[in-house]
Amino acid sequence: MTAFVSVSRLYGRWHDPDFTNVDRTLFNASLNWRAAPFRIDLTAWRRAGETTFPISPITIETAYSVKVSWTAEPKVTLAASVGYAASDYLDSPFHARTLTCGVGASRDIDDDLTLGIDVAYAKGSLISGDDVNGLVITSSITKRFSPKPPEPTKRAGV
Repeated sequence: MTAFVSVSRLYGRWHDPDFTNVDRTLFNASLNWRAAPFRIDLTAWRRAGETTFPISPITIETAYSVKVSWTAEPKVTLAASVGYAASDYLDSPFHARTLTCGVGASRDIDDDLTLGIDVAYAKGSLISGDDVNGLVITSSITKRFSPKPPEPTKRAGV
């Protein structure tokens, strides 16, 4: 099991009278648990981001996710995930929310090559207030690069 947590405080003071001061807690946390053949990954974060909106000084973005994976056989992994993301545009009525649920599978076809497919359903609200939903299908080929182990040296007479 591995865990990581960081917490910080954001203080924003603006010279522009149209923007209110900011006093928010930001964080980044993850918990990874592995008990073969299962793995559980939990993540949560809140960050400040830039925006091009002239009516908002910054955005506060928050996300939470859970992913569970199962190594069904040595070369095949199945996974399921749920995630939630929120973007708040400070000093404006705008915000966006997204909820995603997905499943996926990957297969190692070589020592350093993996094929994957993921299907996710996303539902959310845009900053305009409109509700949207969609199906996302992703396929991937992943190539891992690592140094080759040194070849054994042959000594004369051995």
